Amino acid sequence: MVNPLPLTEADSEVRELTETDFKRVRPASELFAELFGAESSA
Repeated sequence: MVNPLPLTEADSEVRELTETDFKRVRPASELFAELFGAESSA
């Protein structure tokens, strides 16, 4: 998987989000399951 662009630019300003950024978004429940195990997401 290719590393995504950072969300901030060189001058520390947040860049405009692109369609590609939004395609990578996942529900928090998926992230919590990965981080803390499936039992904590129930």
